[in-house]
Amino acid sequence: MTNRNLIVSCVLLLALLAGAGTLAAQRPGQGQVPMMSPEPPKDPEYVKLLDKAKGGDTTIDFKAFRMAHVRSGSPGLRLVDPKIRLKLIEAIKAKKYNDIASACQEILKVNFLDSTVHAYAASAYMNLKDTKKQDFHEAVYLGLINSIVQGSNGESPKSAYVVVSPDEIFAVLNAYELTKVSSEPLTEGTSRYEVVNVTDKANGAASKVYFNVDMMPKPPERPAKPASAPPAEKPE
Repeated sequence: MTNRNLIVSCVLLLALLAGAGTLAAQRPGQGQVPMMSPEPPKDPEYVKLLDKAKGGDTTIDFKAFRMAHVRSGSPGLRLVDPKIRLKLIEAIKAKKYNDIASACQEILKVNFLDSTVHAYAASAYMNLKDTKKQDFHEAVYLGLINSIVQGSNGESPKSAYVVVSPDEIFAVLNAYELTKVSSEPLTEGTSRYEVVNVTDKANGAASKVYFNVDMMPKPPERPAKPASAPPAEKPE
């Protein structure tokens, strides 16, 4: 992969709609996450940047926005009702663009930093001929994705993409049209990484993509397996 900014085109947006199944297949915990009562974000910078973005300002510092989101403790995906995500998936498969747009807006009210949902919204509004809303969601999508990929190429731990949620791993792979095959954790020094084995959708080339996951919660440690007891000796 090369270090470059992403550019959304009509072709990519249509491809996002065509690949709706990946939304269910690749997002971790899809359809199994319980709805939680939203809590107001605690970080004042996050509140400030969120208000600006929702007000239409797409020139904000999206990297600062993502970092402030982490500091706020906002759980993002965990607050989204799985039924709404299912509604989005079904609407995409049926190409019901009004329903896609409606479901996207419901999700973004809870988790505005979901770049993939902004991409789906942009695609829906493109088909609905609403240029103003299409341009807005494209700009937010690009702002979020480029804030991850700028200055990195994901080809090694030193150049890993710094992500703050599993959503962002999914979004980067989707943006570069890469299919996840498998993944494995990696620790080097004090840093944690997720190494994703991928294939390129265009030519089938296999490669690895490195993500720095230091800002994501550590997965729970699995309990050690008990040592097997030695076989009992037969009495003489």
